[in-house]
Amino acid sequence: KECASTRIIIKNTRDEYKDKALFVTAEYSNETNRIALTFNPDTVDLLMELKGYAMIDLLTFGQFESKYSGRFYDLAWSFAGNAGRNGNPRGAWYFEMTIEELRQYFQLDPAKYKLTKDFRVNVVEKALSEINEKQDKLHMEAVPLRKGKFLLGWRFNCTKRMDAKDGAQTSGGF
Repeated sequence: KECASTRIIIKNTRDEYKDKALFVTAEYSNETNRIALTFNPDTVDLLMELKGYAMIDLLTFGQFESKYSGRFYDLAWSFAGNAGRNGNPRGAWYFEMTIEELRQYFQLDPAKYKLTKDFRVNVVEKALSEINEKQDKLHMEAVPLRKGKFLLGWRFNCTKRMDAKDGAQTSGGF
């Protein structure tokens, strides 16, 4: 049901954006335990406009119960091109986001999680905990970015985990 209402929003500036449905149809059969998704042809053009992309393992993505987990997982992999570059160790990278940027990214109603503690626990901590528990490709940790006692956002340290197929160590660290 969530797939049927998934939307793609691409912002060019603060005042200009494109908003399209990702799928035209989303069908599920309990009998066969299969999902059939038909992509909206209009979203192909929007996706082609993106400067970066991330290939996501849908089986892993589908294990997440929290919508925030899936979005963080996708977001983390979209920065994976920085692994081993710009001073990052091999197999490791990071990205930083303010609370306001995360609120916009997750399209949160301003009334939802008004207290920073509620936002931190329900959006960031629960999602990263689920990501780290339910898959073996990526480890994420959130390091608070503060100005005095005020929490501004987080630096999300990401580490690619050991490749289970060939046993090659690909993770780095911070």
